[in-house]
Amino acid sequence: MIKALIFDCWGTLFTNSQKPHPFSQFANRLNHTIDDHTFLKAFEHHLMTEEESVAQHIRLLLSDLNIEATTDLVDELRDIMLNSLPTQIPYDDTIETLNRLKNKYRLILLSNSFHEGFTSLQSHYPLNDWFEMVILSYKENIIKPNPLFYDKIIKKTGLEKNELLMIGDNYNDDILAAKEVGIEGILLDRRDRYPDISNKIHTLSELETFLSVNK
Repeated sequence: MIKALIFDCWGTLFTNSQKPHPFSQFANRLNHTIDDHTFLKAFEHHLMTEEESVAQHIRLLLSDLNIEATTDLVDELRDIMLNSLPTQIPYDDTIETLNRLKNKYRLILLSNSFHEGFTSLQSHYPLNDWFEMVILSYKENIIKPNPLFYDKIIKKTGLEKNELLMIGDNYNDDILAAKEVGIEGILLDRRDRYPDISNKIHTLSELETFLSVNK
């Protein structure tokens, strides 16, 4: 029986209303794409595993990419990240769904996030009211799909693996990562990025139906 739901944050519950997405703007400025898994993991590793200033993380990322970290470039990339904070928003179905689910399940938030971005989000939305536990990459100094995240959740909740369910929009980092440690997952495929995956939902509103059928 499912007793706790583990939610990914970005792309699952929250997004950014800027077009193109600021992470894509950041990548494109460096002649990369955020869909490039190698670049994405370097980006997450440098910007989302420490609480240092975003500018310092950018310098380390540029060094890793063998790009000269000029003051102008670092400032430009920093501004892309920080100027995007006011445009972080929940999906239309997020708040209503979380308000209902918190009365039925223990809710956990697990996210790869950069410090300034998540701090801003937390100041605008009642995350502590929804989630009994918030686990963040920059506090744990690791990023998904590291299995240590799930070990911590199991230890802190005292639940069995079959009492947990992972919900996320990234099939590899959320769903497969959870399954590798014995936790089932349900893919939230809002943009039909995974046409070959059948076990999924397309909106968060569908989650309650899924849960009622799969008790």
